Amino acid sequence: MKPEYPIKVLFKEDGEEWFFENKKDIAQNLEWFDSDDPSENAIVTDKNGRQVTLKVEKLEVLTFELTHRVNS
Repeated sequence: MKPEYPIKVLFKEDGEEWFFENKKDIAQNLEWFDSDDPSENAIVTDKNGRQVTLKVEKLEVLTFELTHRVNS
């Protein structure tokens, strides 16, 4: 399964939410971003509230997939 748009990025530091309708929009607005990097202090989810792993470098989306969680 793939993430479904719109994609929401919640920046936990200030509570700001950004919404994206496509990969081009993501790349142009985030430029450099890694949802797995704790310093980003952000949560990325799709329209269904599922967590998304997102990595953008130099205006290119490198990783865009649902986050796989291990059940404990």
